[in-house]
Formats: sequence, C-alpha cells, structure tokens
Amino acid sequence: MNRRELLQRTAAFGLVGAAPLSFSRVAANHYEDTHSGSDRTSNLSGPEVSPLKPPAHGHHGAYKTFAVQFPDIRVKRGARFVNEGNVATAGGLSSGIDLALRVVERYFGREVASQTAYQMEYQGQGWLDPASNQVYAKAPISTDEHPLCPVCDMDADKTAPKSVYQGKTYYFCMPEHKSLFDKAPEKYLQAAQAQ
Repeated sequence: MNRRELLQRTAAFGLVGAAPLSFSRVAANHYEDTHSGSDRTSNLSGPEVSPLKPPAHGHHGAYKTFAVQFPDIRVKRGARFVNEGNVATAGGLSSGIDLALRVVERYFGREVASQTAYQMEYQGQGWLDPASNQVYAKAPISTDEHPLCPVCDMDADKTAPKSVYQGKTYYFCMPEHKSLFDKAPEKYLQAAQAQ
C-alpha cells in the first residue's frame, strides 16, 4: 500500500478533524507493514504474510499452523505483538489495538497514545508491554491423559479420529486434521519440536 492508498483508506473509515488527518499523513509518510492476526492468521498465505522476516506473531491458536506453513519464520510465543524493523505483527483483535497504540506512541508519544486509548474507552495495558502474553509462552504438551491434535494443538478426545505413526498414537480434533497429518506427519512433528 502506498501513501495515497493509506490516506484514502483512513478517509474511508470516516476519520475527520485535524488530529486524525495529521496522524494519517504522518502514518502515510512512515508507513510500515503492520498486520494483526485477526485478519492474517486465518489466511496464512499470499503476499501479505510470506515476505515477513523472523520473528513474527500470530494468534496463539494458530502458532502450529503458522509454523508448518512458514518454517523459516520464528513465531514469537508469549508476545502481545512483535515490532521489529519495519514489520509489526499482532495476535488478534485486542493485541492489534495494542499494536496500533504502540505505533501511535512511537510517532506521537506516550501521552497521545494514552489519550487515544482513553477516547476509545480501551482499558487494555498490553500496548505498554509487548511481552505481556506470557500465558502463551510455552507450547502445550500432549499427554496420554490429555491428548492434543498434532496439527493445531487443540484438545482431542480419545474417541476422536486417530492415527498411528512410528508406533505412537495421535488423536485429532477433526477428520480433516487427521487427513493432513497422514499426508505429511514429519512436517507437523517437526513444527512441534520448533515450538
């Protein structure tokens, strides 16, 4: 997206007045490739995601899928958002707001970012600390008592579809994931080790 397209998009959102217009112009002049997982991890393909350089971040429910599809990109677990160089990524809706406030802070200062959060009635504090998602820092571990789908790390019931690979039984949250795993089990097992 170029500067003109960014200005047109911000105008299309109904931003009016001197402050939003000023922000739009500054943001357009310093445009960065900023993505939120809420609109990107659901479609982990195409030019929007593939050129990202490590590290990156997506929604915690899509870490495994991201790692399988983009093995050269290091998913940064436990981050609210990642902002390195001219690429910034966030994990979802609220962390996308945190990332946006962090960008406002970068260009206009903490006071303006705090005022923006206040005007939005946004009480989240994640924008102040990108490492504030530590609850998702560790990859979940599948056990015999609590099996996880090797494709997506979601809970899997022992009555769910299953496959045996190299003497180990794997359970799946849905038949489509069993089919994906059966076609390339090493790909999913390597992604699990990379987490």
